[in-house]
Amino acid sequence: MLFDTTHVLYILFSLTFTITILILAKKYISKEGGKTVFLRFFGVGTFLLHISIIWVTYLQGDINYGYAYDNILFPIYFCNLAMYCLIICSFLKKETKFFKAFATFTAWAGIFGSLISLFYPDYYLHNPTLRDWAVLKSMLSHSTMLIGSLYLFVGNFVKMDLKNVLYFSYGLIGCLIVGLFNNLFLGIFDKNINSMYLKQPPLSDLPYLNFLTIPLLMLVIIFLSNQIKLLFQTKYKKQEAFQN
Repeated sequence: MLFDTTHVLYILFSLTFTITILILAKKYISKEGGKTVFLRFFGVGTFLLHISIIWVTYLQGDINYGYAYDNILFPIYFCNLAMYCLIICSFLKKETKFFKAFATFTAWAGIFGSLISLFYPDYYLHNPTLRDWAVLKSMLSHSTMLIGSLYLFVGNFVKMDLKNVLYFSYGLIGCLIVGLFNNLFLGIFDKNINSMYLKQPPLSDLPYLNFLTIPLLMLVIIFLSNQIKLLFQTKYKKQEAFQN
């Protein structure tokens, strides 16, 4: 059951830890080298948590191999792709135009993917316990991805402006291509995959939330976030001019 005591406590812990670590990173990490190391730590750490189930199931099981889910082997879901983007982003050269666009998509994709999974973890819904490593590692990996994705803004790797909407739109096209590839390629091997929810919506009770409307909502949120930022900036400048 979602939003039971365990789930709520994890949400509170995760968000508190995220805010704390980002405040400390903003305060104490000023050099570009340190920022890059911080970003890589959470990018690679997210990936290692994600694939750790392979080793855990091997060590815990009676069989001589570890079990890998489809989303371990392929970027089936939006947050899977965001995770890989975060790793790639942490190793790209920061001076290029491509980095700016790629990092902007990565930041927003990681934020959306992490928060959606944090507040609606379907894996927890099917197995409401943190004693199962498959559930716990999923919770933890989304928490670390949230830190890394937010740090792209906090560490000034990308800036929030209206171009964010454009860059995120480019990334959504990439998501569509990845989803189509997964569905077609894995379909050759008789795998019924619903990558990027292109075949069916994530929630059967809410069919209007699908692969078209969800991205549109994300774009609206990004646009409104930028407008709110501009509103506060304008208000601050007016106050500063008035004081001078």
